[in-house]
Amino acid sequence: MVAHNTNEGLGFAPSSINNSDFYDIIKTGFPTAEPSVLNLLADEFYPPPSNESSLYHDQISRAAFLATESNFACKAFSFGRAFNESYGYWFDVFPAFHGLDSSYVFFNPYEKGPSSPNETLAFAIQDYITTFAINGIPSSSVDGVAAFPRYGEQGNVIKLSATSISHAIDMVANDRCRWYDLGLYM
Repeated sequence: MVAHNTNEGLGFAPSSINNSDFYDIIKTGFPTAEPSVLNLLADEFYPPPSNESSLYHDQISRAAFLATESNFACKAFSFGRAFNESYGYWFDVFPAFHGLDSSYVFFNPYEKGPSSPNETLAFAIQDYITTFAINGIPSSSVDGVAAFPRYGEQGNVIKLSATSISHAIDMVANDRCRWYDLGLYM
């Protein structure tokens, strides 16, 4: 079972950045990549933000999106597709930072606090992980919760949001993540 969060990379993005800083981040993250690969990443995969871009709207979000995909989410995509025997979930509860799903995974209803997670969502995640560990197939006894599909080539996941637990196509079932699978940046 693999998982990733929508905004994993924000904690790894600088708080101030411009275009040349972004290119330096790519060079640091991909130290053996050819200049053509660096340009592909900077200009085509993660172009400067514009009014036409629906992926991000500023340089910080651009760097966060690069970090999310290259460091976390595309790797989950690769593992999910590896043997067509995997399951995956996409954690999309705002702000969906790296590790934020841990408060749901380790939720204890007897230790509630001012920012306790949604119990239904927490119990469903715990069920999914526990049943997967026991019998290799994630399932949940929570009423109305979607059955877990195999990840497959399409990137089928359970999307966990603040309002629903539903089937979805993984946000990283895209050409950028398929390109990372090729290893051309090494």
